[in-house]
Amino acid sequence: MENRTINLLIAQNVYSMATQVALHIFELSRALPYGGPESTRSKLIQVSGNVCSRLSDAWQNRNTRNIHLEKLSQATEKATATIDLIQEALDDNFLDPRIAGVLNKNYQQIIDKISDMIANIKT
Repeated sequence: MENRTINLLIAQNVYSMATQVALHIFELSRALPYGGPESTRSKLIQVSGNVCSRLSDAWQNRNTRNIHLEKLSQATEKATATIDLIQEALDDNFLDPRIAGVLNKNYQQIIDKISDMIANIKT
């Protein structure tokens, strides 16, 4: 029972963090050039939102172990893709290096928390 409570707290924390960072990216994206659906701006908004939706899907499927783990793994993949897009925006001089550093740190924390959740489920 204690392990389920810890997982619940981690899940709430990581979802909250992912949502806050995605909203921050959305606000920052207003300053990025708009270039259609394949632009860095569009991809960054989409993939950061996908982290949240995969975490939500994982929570909804928490009673089905394999699906739960799959959705958590997908959330990790999306978070990693977000880090890559942040780097791309930084390389293109669309983001301030300090802001990019904070965003990367936040997504690394999200990845670490998801990894902890996966480890707790597998034990």
